[in-house]
Amino acid sequence: MYISSTETAQELASQDEKLCLMESSLKATQEKLSEQIAETVRQEQNSRKSQTELKTLREHIIASEEEINDYKEMLEKLYFESIASKPEQQQHLQDLKQQLHKFEECGDCLQEKLNQKLCQQQNQQK
Repeated sequence: MYISSTETAQELASQDEKLCLMESSLKATQEKLSEQIAETVRQEQNSRKSQTELKTLREHIIASEEEINDYKEMLEKLYFESIASKPEQQQHLQDLKQQLHKFEECGDCLQEKLNQKLCQQQNQQK
């Protein structure tokens, strides 16, 4: 079997055209793959950034919850202290009222003595 140079040239041209098409297809596939890799890298970076932000937010939430619990405990403690000290406060208020009453009585007594002295002085001047 004899292949002519024309047939060989046509076959080479055909193979060359197929090779060009395959190279073009390979190049397009490589570009698409590069774009997909770049997009994947961007998504991974965004994912890491989001995970870091989420971790930070969780830490803030935990710290806030601990602070809230501390405030609740403090409020509860103050509430029970106020309940416990209420009778003492009432007793102290009662003591103060009694002292005020004594001062008022003493003031009345002093006012009466002062009035008596004034009357005596007025009588002596007459």
